[in-house]
Amino acid sequence: MQARVISSSSSSGGGACATTYEHGAHLTGWKASFDGDKDAVDVIFTSGSAIFKPPKAIRGGIPVCWPQFANYGPLELQHGFARNCAWKVTDEKEGSIEYTLTYDDIDDEQKAMVPGPFTLKIRHVVVDGTRMRTYMSVTNESEKELEFTTALHTYFVVGDITKTSVSGCKGLSYLDAPPHGSASSDRVLVDEDKDEKITFAGELDRIYFNTPNEVVIHDDARSLEIVVRKSIKGEEHLSELPDAVVWNPWIDKSKATGDLGDDEYKGFVCVETASVKNKIKVPARGGWHGHGGWTWSTAHEIEVRKK
Repeated sequence: MQARVISSSSSSGGGACATTYEHGAHLTGWKASFDGDKDAVDVIFTSGSAIFKPPKAIRGGIPVCWPQFANYGPLELQHGFARNCAWKVTDEKEGSIEYTLTYDDIDDEQKAMVPGPFTLKIRHVVVDGTRMRTYMSVTNESEKELEFTTALHTYFVVGDITKTSVSGCKGLSYLDAPPHGSASSDRVLVDEDKDEKITFAGELDRIYFNTPNEVVIHDDARSLEIVVRKSIKGEEHLSELPDAVVWNPWIDKSKATGDLGDDEYKGFVCVETASVKNKIKVPARGGWHGHGGWTWSTAHEIEVRKK
């Protein structure tokens, strides 16, 4: 697979750049740069054991979970098919690249998972040295309603998971998954997270509902804060993904995951903007008087700050 690298178009961007692939429209790395500093900081994690061989999804980066997150929907295929497909580059410029996946690009088995024609677009943008964005849009071109759950399943580099915490979820309800190897795989609903910050001392897999605009990763080992925003100033027309997934596999699940190194759990955390609790519903084309169909769109923004 050929990598496509996009660099910041901002004069303050320095060595900031991102690496993307047509397979899955997958962003596998982003280096941030402070004040034009050429010594860039790794922000996005991809496993050293990741398999870059379609149709296997790439372990790490920003997998696009669509038209289903995990098993939250009718499909047997975990996280849907978008991350496993070959996308097309439909626009590329300094600091930005757009990938497109359509109904014609997928196989018959995948076509059976959606009601009909669609166009799915992902655009990755390196805004400047310390900010990047991923935009996602779904156009329903079929005569039936299109509904789905979804997530931008982002893996973040951290210096030491035991010195990492996540803030912004206090007071929220969440679904808590049992540890790897448990007798039951059923998630448990917790009415309220009473902790100021989420910390990591074992496997953690939670889906938080109705999160605030900003969830912050505190990477104390590297003296960094990584801000994950689900809305962008000046682009209020975009829909917000209402939920957030926080995940680290810890020891046993890392060892049981073939495309993840046994000790790699120490160096990443997933904080994902998502819509899990409530399905997104895009109306059928029949109610649209234009040539395409109804479009739903969203984005998230990631910013890195020194502590």
